[in-house]
Amino acid sequence: MVGASLKAELFATDMRLIQLNQSVPAAYNAHFGGWDRSGATPQNQTAIHHPDGTVKKISIDNNPAASVDGFGGRLPNGFWQVIWDEGMTEGGSSGCPLFDQNKRIVGQNLGGNPANCNNPQSVRKVFGKLSESWAYGGSPASQLKDWLDPNNSGVQTLDGIDDITGVAPLANFTSSTQLLPLGGGTVSFYDLTTNGPTSWSWSFPGATPSTSSERNPTNISFTQTGNYTVSLTATNSFGSNLKTFVAYIKVQGVNMTPVSLQSPIANSRILVDRNDPSLVNFRWSSASPSQTVNYKFKIRRVGTINDLLFTSNNNGLDSGISFRESFLDSLITTLGSTSDSVLCAWRASGLNGADSVTANPFIVTIRRNPVGINQISSTVPEDFSLYANYPNPFNPKTIIKFDIARSSLVTLKIYNLLGEEVKTLVDRNLNAGTYTTDFDASSLSSGVYFYRLETEGFTNTRRMMLVK
Repeated sequence: MVGASLKAELFATDMRLIQLNQSVPAAYNAHFGGWDRSGATPQNQTAIHHPDGTVKKISIDNNPAASVDGFGGRLPNGFWQVIWDEGMTEGGSSGCPLFDQNKRIVGQNLGGNPANCNNPQSVRKVFGKLSESWAYGGSPASQLKDWLDPNNSGVQTLDGIDDITGVAPLANFTSSTQLLPLGGGTVSFYDLTTNGPTSWSWSFPGATPSTSSERNPTNISFTQTGNYTVSLTATNSFGSNLKTFVAYIKVQGVNMTPVSLQSPIANSRILVDRNDPSLVNFRWSSASPSQTVNYKFKIRRVGTINDLLFTSNNNGLDSGISFRESFLDSLITTLGSTSDSVLCAWRASGLNGADSVTANPFIVTIRRNPVGINQISSTVPEDFSLYANYPNPFNPKTIIKFDIARSSLVTLKIYNLLGEEVKTLVDRNLNAGTYTTDFDASSLSSGVYFYRLETEGFTNTRRMMLVK
């Protein structure tokens, strides 16, 4: 092989970077050295060199290097000093690489005391720090960074690679950014594949363009709020390798505030009836005034980990959801309860396409109304009324009729002669109308009982007789 081109040089650290004019033949089985530009002190060092043009020599220092000044007007504190435990660098070794304990280049030889193979511990040699040569010069002609990291990825270290015949690529990549603002933008991608790839196949689902065969594709456009997966398949004559980063690029959504639940309140009881089409409303605060936020309602039985998920009203745009009582009645069984009630936790989430906010859960009880309530008329009565039960006396069942003049929370309870509550027949919101409910006194003793209807602004009590 003949010929090379000078790329950069820096007197301050005695650095010179050249590029071979030809590719290294595969038959040479070359190793391409890695490097470390972090400036971390190497713990042991090795130099590979050809003193005075002789065969390859290796020198080893088993102790950490010292940070020192160079000589001849070079950069103060810009050099690593080594004292060889094995071998010796000599005249003609200048410019050879210094490898650290990780087999990465950390400097190049400037020189030092005259060689003394009989007493190597008396000899100090200094190597210009690669970390100082990285960006000290200020331009591509005098620093390494423009050539060893042209995409400005910020990588601190790079391992060496062997040019071994028959190895498929190991795909990897980075990008100019992973976070784009609301409205999106463009991203450039940079190939970091090792083992000599010869072709590249990129996939950007949801972006424009969605594919590329360039090694380093630029100006890939992401416009919609969301998280995007990016894949690279790198190929050479010995095989292919796929690298995929899920949710690698993120286009931010609108700002959201935390969601807080409003109703039904925590520790409340929701009475339901399988024959009642009335609606039960779940409500929470809005995460954003933007119509781009969608809401999900989640509910689970306490003690379990799996949620049932529902989209809120108005195709997910409303901060609330409505269920018929008949559906909530069936939900008791769906949630795994074998009784007439279920203790459950409900919560809500807002999603802007890229992020989500979720409220802390409220614990509520969904309970089947123990007594059937029948709405026998939807005509709005003029007043609230409680009618005499029939039959009366009765054994053991009777029917109680009442009018609800406007939508209200209604309770209908049974009391004994001592004023003790013995049964609740109704405890729920009812729409305006006329209703009947059945009272089964099979478990009670004969005697006089009272039934009381209470609602907003109305209370009435009547007497009945159980005769067995």
